[in-house]
Amino acid sequence: MKPLSAVIQALWPTYQSDKQEKIMTFLQEMSADATTAGLVRGALNLHDLRVVDIMIPKAQIVSLKMNDSFEKIMEVFKEFTHSRYPVFDDHGFYVKGIVIVRDLVTILAQDDKSEFTLEPYIRPPLLVPFSRRLHDVLNDFRRMRTHMALATDEHGLCCGLITIENVLEQIVGQIQDEHDEGEGNSQPVIAQAEANTFSVRADCTLSEFSQKFNIQTYEEDEFDTLGGFVTHLFGYLPVEGESVAFGDLTFKVLATDQRKLRLIEVQDRRSDRQSHQMMPE
Repeated sequence: MKPLSAVIQALWPTYQSDKQEKIMTFLQEMSADATTAGLVRGALNLHDLRVVDIMIPKAQIVSLKMNDSFEKIMEVFKEFTHSRYPVFDDHGFYVKGIVIVRDLVTILAQDDKSEFTLEPYIRPPLLVPFSRRLHDVLNDFRRMRTHMALATDEHGLCCGLITIENVLEQIVGQIQDEHDEGEGNSQPVIAQAEANTFSVRADCTLSEFSQKFNIQTYEEDEFDTLGGFVTHLFGYLPVEGESVAFGDLTFKVLATDQRKLRLIEVQDRRSDRQSHQMMPE
């Protein structure tokens, strides 16, 4: 006979999956909006995700080295505009700590920087195993009052980097700051891919979409954007690749996150389509 702990361990994944499914079904029955459902789904997923699933690999980390000159450090600050950087030994193997950009501001006023050393400004790093679950890492960030952690492998060496923003994005979706390139702004609101196929940003207003495609959705008073309307057609927040039909139009999800739709493919099956002349110039 198996011990109780082994039975619980074997049944726990099934219990967790069933519990999450019941929660999402309850939200659907309560007619919860897509944003609320997305936030709940993202929060529940933190238990299943681990650091290794979302961390920035070590090869892609922008870092400093112990003996970097002040000029070299300033060049890194200007190029990458991060608020904090990990510091490694001169060989790039061992983590020495974290440097916060604002701690070095006072050095700018000094005329002689030839004797500058980075060591006095290095703060102790938060190290977490790459297998640690995200909800535990979120508690680590709160407990240590820090925004960055370095992931370590089974040998104790750094294998990646994770920030509190990376974790929160699993709940609320992509977070952009003033240094991020606006993905939504670079993508045209409506772009024609083929004769009857278009890519449309999910933040396209429903009134604009209805006018460009010469259709009536009857939902313009309830939904402001195409993303909200398409989510309503699904009845839940869909994943990439899912499709739904509305009259002669088929909507396919091209890009999404935990919180909302981002980009939608629209296929128009009408042979005599009037909206070719209505496309944005």
